Amino acid sequence: MKEKKKGIKLRKSLISNSNEQVREFETSKRENRDLLGYNIYRDGSKINTIAITDLYYNDQDLANGTYEYAVSAVYDGGESVLTSPLEVTISGDISYIYPGDTNNDGDVNETDIEPIGTYWRKQGNPRASVTFNWEGIEHPGGWNEFDAAYADCNGDGEVNITDVLAILLNWGKTHSATQGITISPEMIEAAQDNFIEIYENLGNSENEIKIKNHIADLFGLPQIEFIEKDLLYQNYPNPFNLSNNNSGTNISYQIAKDGYVELSIYNIKGQLVKKLVDQTQDSGKYSITWNGKDDENKSVSSGIYLYRLKVNDEDIAFEKMILIK
Repeated sequence: MKEKKKGIKLRKSLISNSNEQVREFETSKRENRDLLGYNIYRDGSKINTIAITDLYYNDQDLANGTYEYAVSAVYDGGESVLTSPLEVTISGDISYIYPGDTNNDGDVNETDIEPIGTYWRKQGNPRASVTFNWEGIEHPGGWNEFDAAYADCNGDGEVNITDVLAILLNWGKTHSATQGITISPEMIEAAQDNFIEIYENLGNSENEIKIKNHIADLFGLPQIEFIEKDLLYQNYPNPFNLSNNNSGTNISYQIAKDGYVELSIYNIKGQLVKKLVDQTQDSGKYSITWNGKDDENKSVSSGIYLYRLKVNDEDIAFEKMILIK
């Protein structure tokens, strides 16, 4: 891993606070004057002057230790008093963000949804570039909750649904620069509405279902079965009859991906008798009853019938059933 320089980033709040402490200075100096910039002090010594448009200041090449920072406002007529000092401690290695490994445990999987749900909609300092590339990116600072930056997978400065995409794109990837973050059960419980919103926005791919089922585990919701392929099942009962108040026969099928589904009944001559399903459906398992009537709602005669499943205009399977009267 490429060695990076240690440093800290002073936030806008520290800089803007300098204006709160210059009232006495401004009261005693009524003449018109311009704000020129801000002086940055470390441990009582001025280390730099920045422009009034700068929102952050990066102090680089620092050894581990504790430092005190303060800021003053610089006018053409003089300098304000210093802000109250901000104490900053630097220790250990630089924190790296790997897009998708939001809990920084070295492995991208369904558990990485936990920081995203916990810090949902939180905002902070964006990274230099928005990317899902699998590489270690230095923590940008500027987040009220330090760990929330790991959940901002793409680095755009906000934790939202696009950050889930990083988990899906980098699923199964690993790294060794782990530090780990802690998401407590209490934090997860407090963010339940966030997790439900994420759940409802996820699709039905294999890994999305794994994420959904992890959320389901957290909140005691039903598990979802992953559908690997389209299938058409044998009807039940078969043979079937419509006497003795029998309502008909049940036909079950499953589809692996969302798509346009057609389930049709044909007579032995191949003529269409009834279209049971003709619509777009989500991935999942379905069951429908045929009552032995055609598209004109007329009862059909006894005999052998075929039923066919099509998904997105592709034939999946034919099955045979027998109607007895």
